[in-house]
Amino acid sequence: EFATAFAKQIEEAQRHQEEQDRAFEERTKAAQAEALQQRVDLNEEWTKRLDRTLLELDLAHKSYQELQTAVATQGSRDKAQRAEKVLQQDGQIAAREADILQRTMD
Repeated sequence: EFATAFAKQIEEAQRHQEEQDRAFEERTKAAQAEALQQRVDLNEEWTKRLDRTLLELDLAHKSYQELQTAVATQGSRDKAQRAEKVLQQDGQIAAREADILQRTMD
């Protein structure tokens, strides 16, 4: 009878350990999934920021081309000044965004 009771205790302890192992495994998988989702979210955010920066750089480039065209064709001084102002603004925005990205990456 003692051996039977002892065997039951061992079985119960093994069952309890298996349950704990499964629970730990489930928590570990959930934590890994959450960490992976956070990385995906972060990558998406970086992609959006990079896209915005590229757009700002594209706008700055277009403004620069407009400025070159205005100067080359000796267009009105006002048009050249407006294009230069837009270029400066676009360049400043792009520079700020690039600075933010750089600081965030560091």
